[in-house]
Amino acid sequence: MALIWRDFINRPHISNLEMNEQLRLYNIENKRLIDQRRQREFLIKERETSEMYSVTSAVASSGAAGDIGPVDSFTNTYSMAFDGVDDYIDCGQSSAILPATFTVSCWVNVSAFGSWDTIIGCDRYSPSSGWKLWYDGANIKFSYGGVGSTEFAVSGNMVTGTWYQLIVVCDGAGNSAIFLDGVSKGTGFMTMTYSALIRFIIGARNANGGGLPATDSFNGKIDEVAIWNTDQTANIAEIYGGGSPVDLNNLTTAPAPTAWWRMGDDASWNGSDWTLTDQGSGGNNGTSDSMGEEDY
Repeated sequence: MALIWRDFINRPHISNLEMNEQLRLYNIENKRLIDQRRQREFLIKERETSEMYSVTSAVASSGAAGDIGPVDSFTNTYSMAFDGVDDYIDCGQSSAILPATFTVSCWVNVSAFGSWDTIIGCDRYSPSSGWKLWYDGANIKFSYGGVGSTEFAVSGNMVTGTWYQLIVVCDGAGNSAIFLDGVSKGTGFMTMTYSALIRFIIGARNANGGGLPATDSFNGKIDEVAIWNTDQTANIAEIYGGGSPVDLNNLTTAPAPTAWWRMGDDASWNGSDWTLTDQGSGGNNGTSDSMGEEDY
């Protein structure tokens, strides 16, 4: 099946390119898919004519032979849109996604900059605990809790309508860092603790006392949110993927994430809410609030 043009140009890092560049990349990707289909047809024919097909199929599926490679490939088609008013996704309170040592990764595309707009909030404002990744104007900030909190910022690195990848690392010993598109942009010192009420929320932060209803909503699109309960500083470049989302469950050196919400890909709509299936190892599904089917 040929690649659908509409789906292709809505991908992160494709939608904001010039038409000529979109067309060039579309032709490359479409040719790759056609070649894969022909390869798959060839392997099926081999199965019908040779008892050796089982060996060929195993090699193709594992990617062990460089000339054949894997038949299936990772795709990233969708993201979730947040209105900056009351949209958010609640991923629950599991200790697996609220660790003291962690690496969190996401892709963001801001529609409009505001104040206190939260990308990911795992925080309690008062008494202060947990953390949030947010922006104030075009300044990205990572903060511990709320009142009198420790924070550090990356100034003036983002513009609206453009996809960026953000990674935050806390090593459990008090050292923290922000990476923008694979490049370190700031460090700070904070030791992470969480109150019992804190939830992992995408697109907003916890209520001032912790928990729901969420507040300070994000205005724009968020994609491919993942968290590891380990320090992945050594694997930042691999997680960044050179500028495009990658299959986080099949990286060369980095382990699979503890939780991974694909933000549209592998999501389901029940008529009132989205369920974002956790593609990591933790089974922590996310549920939307105040979001419509059109936010997919």
